[in-house]
Amino acid sequence: MPARYERKFVATELTGEGAVSLVKQHPALFREAYPPRLVTSVYLDTPSLSDYHAHVGGAGRRSKTRVRWYGAQREVIEAPFLERKVKAGPVGDKESFALGRLCLPSLYGTHALRRSLESADLPGLLRAALALRQPSAANRYRRRYFESADRRFRITVDEAFEVLRVQPVFRPAERGLRSSRLVIVELKFAPADAEDGADIAAHLPFRLAQFSKYLASIEAAAV
Repeated sequence: MPARYERKFVATELTGEGAVSLVKQHPALFREAYPPRLVTSVYLDTPSLSDYHAHVGGAGRRSKTRVRWYGAQREVIEAPFLERKVKAGPVGDKESFALGRLCLPSLYGTHALRRSLESADLPGLLRAALALRQPSAANRYRRRYFESADRRFRITVDEAFEVLRVQPVFRPAERGLRSSRLVIVELKFAPADAEDGADIAAHLPFRLAQFSKYLASIEAAAV
C-alpha cells in the first residue's frame, strides 16, 4: 500500500452515529464507500514488547504487526491476513499478506494462529521478524468507511472498541477496559495531498489525538 498520512481524532461526546452525521456534513462531501464491518486484530510483539515501547517512547521509526479479519468471530476464519505497518515520522506504510483459513477451536486459538503464520507464503525478512514475535494483545471494533467526492481522502469511524484476551482464545478481557464508548475518527491521505489534507482536517469538529488501539489494548489488559 502506498505511503500515507493518518490523522486520528477522538469524539468523546458523540455516538458513532453522531460522528458519522458530522462527517457527512463536511464540505469535501464524504460519502460511505463500503458497508460497515466488524474488525478483529491480534497484535504480535516480542516477549519484551519492543514495538509497544517504541511507540510509547516516540521512536522516529516504529512498526506494528497484526493478524486481522473482518466479520463476526467464528471458529473458522475464512480470510485472515497479516499486516505489517511501519511509520517514519508522520508518514506510514503498510504491507498486507493473505493467510490461509484460520481455525480457532475453543482451547487453541493462539496455537492455530501460529500454525497459520508458519504455513503462509511470506518474505524471508518478515518471517524472521515473526519468529521473534508472539500474540501480545487483541481487540475488535465496528468500522465505517467514507471517501471524499474527489476520492483523494478517506475517513474511517470506529466505535464499540473492545479489548480481547489473547490466551487461550480471543474473548472479551476479564480485567481492565472491556468495552469503550470512544469513537475514533481517522483521516487518511497521500503525502502529495498534505496541503489540502490540513484543510480537510480543519473542518473536522473532533479533537486531534495520539490514540493507538494497540497501546490501549496492552495497557487495558495490564490493569
